[in-house]
Amino acid sequence: MPQNKTQLPSAFKPPHLLSELDPHEPILVGFSGGADSTALLHMLSIYASQSGATVYAAHVNHCIRGEEADRDEEFCASFAKSIGVHFSSLRVDIPSIAKKSGESIETAARRKRYEYFDRL
Repeated sequence: MPQNKTQLPSAFKPPHLLSELDPHEPILVGFSGGADSTALLHMLSIYASQSGATVYAAHVNHCIRGEEADRDEEFCASFAKSIGVHFSSLRVDIPSIAKKSGESIETAARRKRYEYFDRL
């Protein structure tokens, strides 16, 4: 357990070691605003401040949960800014896209999310 906000857990493995990518390669985090992605982004921001890596957070508002999804997007933007992480978001009307394409909502959401991440 970290003793302060700038210390990584002892079991933390740097993403560049795990991926075998160059340490100067930027890191993109799909940031939903849930507990897991918030903790991951926080740890990666600490790692970035210590290693010089660049971290980007990408959020997708699928427009499925109305105002709740809007609040999630606002939280993500605010949190990323507070820890000094570059933030980008996409708002996409997945229910309409799924209806037009005949895909399930989950499939359409995944496809649009991956397309967005690939563009970034």
